[in-house]
Amino acid sequence: MSTVFLFGCGNGDGLAPHPPSRTIVREDVLAKADLQYYWKRQLSLDRGEVIVRMYCMDENLYFLTDQNHLYAMDAAVGNPKWNLPVTRTQDTVFSPTHISNMRLSEKVEALENFEQPFPPEVFETFDAVLINSMNRLLVIDRKRGKVFRDIPFAGYVATNRGVSDGTYFYVASDSRLYYSLKLESGVNVWWKEMGETIMAPMSFYNGRLYMGTVDGVFRCADVDNFGEKRWQLRFYGPVRSGFHVDARGVFLACEDRQIYSLDPDSGVKLWDPVSLKGAITGLMQVGELTIFQYAAGDGLYAINLANGKLRWKKPDGRRVLGLMDGVVCMLDGRNNLQMVNEITGKSISSTPLGGFDFYAENLTAPAIYTARKDGKVFCIRPKRAGRLTAEMLMR
Repeated sequence: MSTVFLFGCGNGDGLAPHPPSRTIVREDVLAKADLQYYWKRQLSLDRGEVIVRMYCMDENLYFLTDQNHLYAMDAAVGNPKWNLPVTRTQDTVFSPTHISNMRLSEKVEALENFEQPFPPEVFETFDAVLINSMNRLLVIDRKRGKVFRDIPFAGYVATNRGVSDGTYFYVASDSRLYYSLKLESGVNVWWKEMGETIMAPMSFYNGRLYMGTVDGVFRCADVDNFGEKRWQLRFYGPVRSGFHVDARGVFLACEDRQIYSLDPDSGVKLWDPVSLKGAITGLMQVGELTIFQYAAGDGLYAINLANGKLRWKKPDGRRVLGLMDGVVCMLDGRNNLQMVNEITGKSISSTPLGGFDFYAENLTAPAIYTARKDGKVFCIRPKRAGRLTAEMLMR
C-alpha cells in the first residue's frame, strides 16, 4: 500500500516554481548533463481543456484538468491508460492515493442476493486509486479505469484527501469531525470530534490514523477502537502541511518552523526538532535516508532521517524531482535542474530545465517527469540508464 503524499510529493500540484519559458529544453542541452528524453507523449485533452495538477505514483502518472477530469498514464512507457470525470467542475478535487490488492464487490447491491459468508466470486481483487473531492469519493481500478465505487459524502464536506486501509476510508470534515466510511457498503461506520478543523491530509499506518489541526494539535487514533485517541500533542503552530508516517517514525513540518520526528506508537520525540528560518511551504518529501523540506525565502533543507542532523541546505532549492544512485535531482527557483550528492550536498552539475508547467515531485522512480498545460508529457532519464520497467516504479 502506498500513498502519493506520504512518500515523495511536495506541494501536491507539481507547478513550476518559476514561470516557464516558451520552448522546452533541447536534447543537446540535456545531453551535456548525460540526460535524454526517454519518451514524449501527448494526452488527448478536450478542446480548451488544460492540466492543472500532476502526480507521480508508483506505476502511474496522473493529471487532473480544469474540468476535473483525471487522466492516467503508464509511467514506464508513457502510454495513456484511461481518463474519467471525477466530479463537477465547481467541486474541489484533492490528491489521489493508492491501495494495492483491494477486494470489493463490483457494486454495493451485489451482496444483497447472497447470505454470509459471501462466496469468493462476488469480490474482485485489484490495485486501486482512490480520489475524493469535497463531496464524494471514487474508487477506481487503476489499471483499467473501472469505477468500483462512487460514494457521495453524507452530510459533511471533506477538508482534504482521505486515506484508506483497503476496507475503510477515513476522511476529515469541515465540522471538526473525522469519519470512517466502509468502502463495501458506502456507509459511515463511526465518527469522532477533533476539537478544531483538520486541514492537512491524514495518514494511516499500522491500524492508526494520524492527523493535525489548524490550532497545532496532532493526534494518533486507533481505528479498531472507533477512532479513539491513542496519544495527542500540541505544537506552537498549525499543522497544515502533509506528513509522513512509517515504522521509522512520524515526520512532520509544523508552521512553528520546526521539523519533528515522533515515535508512531507513543508520540515520544525521536530527535530534537530541526529549526527552519523560513516559513514551511509545501509538503515534506521523505526518502530512505533523507528528509527534504522547502522553507520560503530560505531554501531546501536536507535532513538526516536517522538523527535529525542537517546534511545540507540549498538557498535556491525548491523540490526533489528524482533520487538516483545517491544523486538528488533538485529543481531550483529558476527551473534549473541541479544534481547534488545526497549525503554531502556537493553540486555535481546544473542544467536548464525550462519550458514546462509541471514537474512531478518524486523520490522513488528512476526518472524525471515533466508536463505542459496542453497535455504534452515528458520522461527524462540518464542516457545510460537502460530500460524503465513497471517493477522499477513500484515501492
